[in-house]
Amino acid sequence: PGLWTLTTLDNGIVSEEHWTTVDAADDLSWAVFHYSGAARKAGQSYQGALLCSEDGLWPAGDAERIEAALAACGLELWEMYGHGPDATQMWSDKYTRWKDNHPPPLERIGDMTITAWRKREREAAVSR
Repeated sequence: PGLWTLTTLDNGIVSEEHWTTVDAADDLSWAVFHYSGAARKAGQSYQGALLCSEDGLWPAGDAERIEAALAACGLELWEMYGHGPDATQMWSDKYTRWKDNHPPPLERIGDMTITAWRKREREAAVSR
């Protein structure tokens, strides 16, 4: 299985997260990932899991295998909540329609470090 260490900078606080692939369908139609992290300067630690599928819906098959993967992360099914277009998820039709008409104003950074991107943005702001 995969193992990744990711760091993020949020309002001057660095969070370090360790991610692992817990299980995945043979056809990769779904995967369960576990993460644990800490924001040391803020004195916070956390952990959780994600069930990911291509369309954001709960996979139709493999229920027992998914439940076992989540249990391996220390989670019960009742602790899961969803994000996606399915009516059983927490997003309403109203929100889904709004989201489709208001995509986030994000530009891809491309193949550069966040430090190089920030430098480019500062230089562009100064030249305006």
